[in-house]
Amino acid sequence: MGLFSRLLLATMAPTTSIDSENFMRTIAIALAATIAAATPVAAAGGKVDTFELPKMGIKGNTHMMMMDRNSDDVANLINEWIEKQGLAN
Repeated sequence: MGLFSRLLLATMAPTTSIDSENFMRTIAIALAATIAAATPVAAAGGKVDTFELPKMGIKGNTHMMMMDRNSDDVANLINEWIEKQGLAN
């Protein structure tokens, strides 16, 4: 089986309109879903990399990362990942 790589980005939205308990529960569910999506890929021999953007210093993203103010940071992260996989032109 050939190499199958997948980039999974876990992001955190601003907390201004959500109480912190519900917000943290939502994040836990999102991270569990990310792991659930990655598990069959890894089990099939694929390579899975998961990035938690806030832990990497990229904060305030929504589910539409490329429309956020810091979209250049996200694009750079993705480009670096693509290069590390040997998939760049």
